Amino acid sequence: MTLFSSRFKKKKEHSVFWLLFLIFLVLGMGIFALALNVKIAKEKTAAEKELKFLEAKLQQLKIQKEEYLKKIPEVEGQEYLEKVSREDFNLQKEGEKVIIFPIIKESQKPKKQFKDDKDKNFFEKIVKKIGQTLDKIF
Repeated sequence: MTLFSSRFKKKKEHSVFWLLFLIFLVLGMGIFALALNVKIAKEKTAAEKELKFLEAKLQQLKIQKEEYLKKIPEVEGQEYLEKVSREDFNLQKEGEKVIIFPIIKESQKPKKQFKDDKDKNFFEKIVKKIGQTLDKIF
C-alpha cells in the first residue's frame, strides 16, 4: 500500500504542477494579448489624428491651388511683369530715375553712447556719485 500511495502522491504533485503551469500560461497569453490590443488602439488613434490633419491640409492646398489658378491670367500680363521688375529688381525704363530710401531696422539704429541719469540703473548712479566725491576729495 505504501508503494501505491507514494505513486499517487507523485502523480498528484505532477498534475498540480501542470495545472498551475497551464493557468500561468493562459494568464500570460491573456496579458500579452491585452497589451497588444492597447498598443494597437494607441496606434489607431494616432493614425486617425494624422489622417484628420492631412485631410485638413489637403483642403488648404486645394483652396491655395484655386487661388493660384485665378492669378494665372493676371501674372501673364505685361503690367505685372513691369511691377515685379520695378519692385523686386529695382529696374527702370529709359528716361526714368529711381530713388531708393533705405529702411533702417531697430537693430541697425545707433545706440546712445551717453546715458542720461534717468536711463541709468541704481548701481550706475552709485558709481557716478562715488566717482564725483572722489574727484572732489583728490
